Amino acid sequence: MKLYHYAPQQNTIMTDGLISFAGGCGDIRPYIKRAGSQNRQDIITWMENCFPGRSRSLSVITEPVQWQGNDPMLKEFVDTHTLFSIELDDLLHDNLIESIWCQENNALFKIIPSEIDTSPLPWKNCSRRQGLFFGVIRHYFLVLRDGRISPNYLKKENTP
Repeated sequence: MKLYHYAPQQNTIMTDGLISFAGGCGDIRPYIKRAGSQNRQDIITWMENCFPGRSRSLSVITEPVQWQGNDPMLKEFVDTHTLFSIELDDLLHDNLIESIWCQENNALFKIIPSEIDTSPLPWKNCSRRQGLFFGVIRHYFLVLRDGRISPNYLKKENTP
């Protein structure tokens, strides 16, 4: 099963791999309010209280962003990010995944790989004005045993 991850255009992913928040990557800004701190270690503690391994996880979706002429936020996101694909079966085969969590409708729950829902995502629900982006898009957290996916498991996708 192919899963997708977006990263800022300026990145070292094809040399260093995808590195989790606990591994030192990722912007702290989205978490400051939720964690109540600007300290990276405090944010990691907050993440781990959400579910075990969250700080070692990487967020993925089941399809590339589908901008359908609705909120331009989606197009801006795609235009400023690089899309990578990951073959879940390869990660599972090599025992790199500790667990998988789904976030949908503001709920977090642990799942098994066969429970990943690949039905189309509701991109039309994204709204900058309402502050709704990935919070309204079903996505998954791959909890990685060592908090990293090496480049040999990643493919940089061509995007329009």
